[in-house]
Amino acid sequence: MKEIFGTYTPDQKRADLHIHSNGSPDGHLGPLQIVDLAVATQRLNTIDITDHDTTRPAAEAKEYGLRNSYSLDVVVGAEITTTEGHLLGLYLEHDIQSRNSAEWTIKQVHRQGGLAIVAHPLFKRIRSSFTEETLLALMANPDPEVQLDGYEVYNAGVNSHSDTANAEATTFYLKYEGQLGAPIGSTDMHYFVIGRGLTGYKGELYNAIKSSQTTVLYLEQEEIDQHTELAIKLFPEDVKRLRSEWSLTENEEKEEHRKV
Repeated sequence: MKEIFGTYTPDQKRADLHIHSNGSPDGHLGPLQIVDLAVATQRLNTIDITDHDTTRPAAEAKEYGLRNSYSLDVVVGAEITTTEGHLLGLYLEHDIQSRNSAEWTIKQVHRQGGLAIVAHPLFKRIRSSFTEETLLALMANPDPEVQLDGYEVYNAGVNSHSDTANAEATTFYLKYEGQLGAPIGSTDMHYFVIGRGLTGYKGELYNAIKSSQTTVLYLEQEEIDQHTELAIKLFPEDVKRLRSEWSLTENEEKEEHRKV
């Protein structure tokens, strides 16, 4: 593992706080499979399943982990669609209505006792990311209920599409550090490689985020390969199917380029 933000020490725990199951239209593994995979890596202490606009898969995963007495902590969350972009809600008790303003949504997260985390900020490739203007407006809002609890300075999914987006997000965070909450690292997992982006913490994750005592890490290629092999071992048919879909997509893209 390598540090991106802050100093990692061996006594820190590790969390992946942005994971999609097949409870999202663009997710593939089931929530119970994700729990089994996270446990098998022996690198993760906490995961947060954050499907789009629903807490149901995360609640199922949490109950499954408790029923099997896993040491893994499963946080119930969701990636909530706001009119300005996507927001991660952590430690939720129930769903929050989508397609309302960012300010309203953050308030609803906090009224459940949850944490509001900015997902893939400033990522211009998709419209579901908070822009600089949105973030500045949130920071300028005097209402304490609108205060952000965390901000993804590293999103491994974004990193797969852009060499600069995470760097731009980090630069913005450093410029306004103290106003955007804790630095967060996550995978934004949709397929089967978990833990590529991680948040390091001590003690209770909730308290570490509230006090901005977190570090941001990412897995090196050898570690990613280990997690990939675990997924293949646990879910060979699912991985085979996904790889087949990727191959078709790549061939379609190549064909489109030939036509241009």
